[in-house]
Amino acid sequence: MTRRREPPWPREPVEEAQEILAQRAAQRRQPEPPPPPPAEPGGPERLKRTFTFSVEAVEALEALRYQARKQGDKVTYGELLDEAILELARARKLV
Repeated sequence: MTRRREPPWPREPVEEAQEILAQRAAQRRQPEPPPPPPAEPGGPERLKRTFTFSVEAVEALEALRYQARKQGDKVTYGELLDEAILELARARKLV
């Protein structure tokens, strides 16, 4: 009868082994991405949303952006929409 060899490391209780495995898994995880940069000082707070527009609205938005770029302004869709929404709110005397 051959004698069974013991492993070179000590046996650990199940809870301790699970804790070690959890620590190793945490080390392998990717680091969290850095937080977004803070808003410009004194600038308005921005919120990110998703909207659906009609084809006509998107074409008008593209035309406005193209016109602004021809004049040398680099504007984003968000800036154009921000301006348009505030103009509509003023026209309806909401702001």
